[in-house]
Amino acid sequence: MLSGYQRAELPEINPPRRPQLPRAVWVAAAVVLAPLLVFQVVQNNGEWLSVHAPLLDGGGKLAATLSTYQLRQWGVTGDPGANGTLRVRASIMNAAAQLQPYPLLRVTLADRFGTRVGAREFEPAEYLGKAPARMLAPGERVDATLDILDPGKDAEGFEIDVCIRSAEKKIMCAGDAAAAARQSK
Repeated sequence: MLSGYQRAELPEINPPRRPQLPRAVWVAAAVVLAPLLVFQVVQNNGEWLSVHAPLLDGGGKLAATLSTYQLRQWGVTGDPGANGTLRVRASIMNAAAQLQPYPLLRVTLADRFGTRVGAREFEPAEYLGKAPARMLAPGERVDATLDILDPGKDAEGFEIDVCIRSAEKKIMCAGDAAAAARQSK
């Protein structure tokens, strides 16, 4: 050490302070930008959202959507490879001008007097053989194949209906909407 030298005290140097924005400015910016972000996400993922998000059933929108599907029943046959199984075939066409989700299909079996013997809704993956990767395009037609247990002589007829699951997970079919419209008149 050197003797006789004193250590000089240097003044403390602080970096210049940047002016900070008030918290209210940040909150206001977040409030303004959040809806823009949501809008952008919906715009970029609209098709995926419409396939995976349930449809709303308010104000008659559901009935109008159901009416845009055209369903053709092709028939029912016994499946020789599967004992006690019936194979029901149909086709679905999207008659709307926009993309539509694949509907559920309800198969209703009836006895010779028209009394309902049984019914079941089939998901798109069940009647297509795989989960749909996209929506049903305008004018597009797909074939559906449904395998059901043969109820024997109890059932002599069948009916297929297109259905959609609402936001509340309630299943509404075109036949249900038509019956409700007839009752309200």
